[in-house]
Parts: sequence; structure tokens; C-alpha cells
Amino acid sequence: MISILERMRQWTIVQLVAAVVFLWIGLILRELVLLAIRSALHLGELPSIWLSPKGALAYGWAGAAYSVLAALVTIALGYLAYWTYVRLFERRRPLELAVDGAAQECGVGTLIGLAFIGLVASLLWLLGALVASRGQSEWVMLVAPAAAAATAAFMEEVAIRGIFFRIIERSLGTWLALGLSASVFGLLHASNPGASFQSSAAIALSAGVVLGSAFIATRRLWLPIGLHFGVNLAQGTLLGLPVSGKPSAGLLSSEIEGSVLLTGGEFGLEASILVPILGLFVSIAFLRYGATRGRIQAPRWSATDRE
Repeated sequence: MISILERMRQWTIVQLVAAVVFLWIGLILRELVLLAIRSALHLGELPSIWLSPKGALAYGWAGAAYSVLAALVTIALGYLAYWTYVRLFERRRPLELAVDGAAQECGVGTLIGLAFIGLVASLLWLLGALVASRGQSEWVMLVAPAAAAATAAFMEEVAIRGIFFRIIERSLGTWLALGLSASVFGLLHASNPGASFQSSAAIALSAGVVLGSAFIATRRLWLPIGLHFGVNLAQGTLLGLPVSGKPSAGLLSSEIEGSVLLTGGEFGLEASILVPILGLFVSIAFLRYGATRGRIQAPRWSATDRE
């Protein structure tokens, strides 16, 4: 009986289901904790900051403080859920979320994300497709969108790269896992406001591949988390553009006009044709870095054949 259970524990589908269950338990605990906090502080009903903000989030100090607290609670419980799954089912230390070097890798990823969106926005501005003006005058109103960007970046990377990509990679190899995880990432955004085939394809070909490549390059989640955060922060909190189709208040108030193929339309810059084109170069750089360090894995059946 023990040997059968041990073999089942190693099955890909069992690990995927178990990881998702642990993550959902963490999210349920999050809702209970945040409900208790809202009740204790008499904040009433506030828009959820995960996975994205709702409306302009014109909060005062209390709302800003709650947003940061909610982000910290969500990230902490998400981290705990992932750590518990890895320790119980994979029986190892979750080195991909080890805190040593996390700040540096997150910082580098954030700068890359900011630079990437800055380049796309600059190209659209030069082409006359983007016009920016002064946005929010009260910086406290930007805290909630920034907290939402951080929360979404952490939780989505843990779910897609930490769980889905990493687990199926052991069976299918790096390339198939990268393609499948990117496709799933694009499909997860297909129901967002303003979504279309173009936006889902662009998300898959750009964010899905770039973030997966960032994980492959380091075999840690902090670089893609920072990159994801930087992209969302630049679009929403800084430029005031939609983030995956959802409006956001920003330091600037930006408007895009012109061809949907070029600008991404209502969905935002992520659906622009410029994003997967530029993302290709970023992905190649990450993958080459990972390949030179032996971080590309062959499919399980390929390794069996060689034996």
C-alpha cells in the first residue's frame, strides 16, 4: 500500500491537483483573515485587490493601508501554501522561492518590466498613438493599484510558473511545458474586459513566453515575479492604462488611439503587436542564458530512450 501511494504521489496529475488544492486553501484563509480585518477596522466592503483593482480605487489613507495589508496577507499565505505543498508532496526545500537573493532578483525583474513597457509606450508615442497627461495628484490613490500589481504578480507566477510549468516540465520537457503554460496564461486572460483572440495570443506569445523564460533562466520565481510586477506597475500605476483590459488610476493619464493591432485597443498595451515582437528578443536572451547553464530539461521519455 505504501509503495502504491508513493508512486501516486509522484504522478504529474496528482501533484498538480494537490498544489492547486493547497493554493485554494491559502486563498480561503486569506478571505477569512481579510474579513476579520475589515470587521475590526470597520472598513465595510472594499474592492478586492486580487487579482486586479476595481475602478479608480480613489481610497484615502485607510483604504491605502488596507490594500497594502491585504497584499501582504495574500502573498504570505500564497507563499505558505506553496511551501507546504512542496515540503509534503515533493519532500524538498522550495529553492525556487528561497528568500536569499529574492530582493535583488525582484528588483532586476521590475526594472526590466518597467523598461519594456516604457519602450513600447515610447514607440507608440513617437507614432502618435499614445497621448499622456497629468493623472492622479494624490499619490496615496496609487497605493492600491501598486498593491494589486504586486499581489497579482506573485500569485500568478506561483500558480503558472511555480506549479503548472514546473510540474509538467518534468514529464514533457522544457519546450512543451513552456508552450503549454504560455497558452494557459493567455487563455486565463480571455474573459477579461476588451479581450479578443489578438489579446489572448499576444499575452501567450509575450508574457507567457517571457515570464516562463525568466523562470528557466534562473530556476527561481523571483525574477519573473519582479518582471510581472514591473509590467503591471508601468501600465497601470504609472501610465494609467488598462492592465489586461481592466482600468487603473495612474500617475499619468494616458490615451491610446489608432489601429487596434498596433495599440492593443481597450485591452491595453499587452495586446499590441509590438509586445510579442519585442518580447521575442527578451525571451531569447533569457533562454540562451538558461541553456548555457544547463537549465533546459528534456522530456522524460527522451531521457528514458537514452538510457
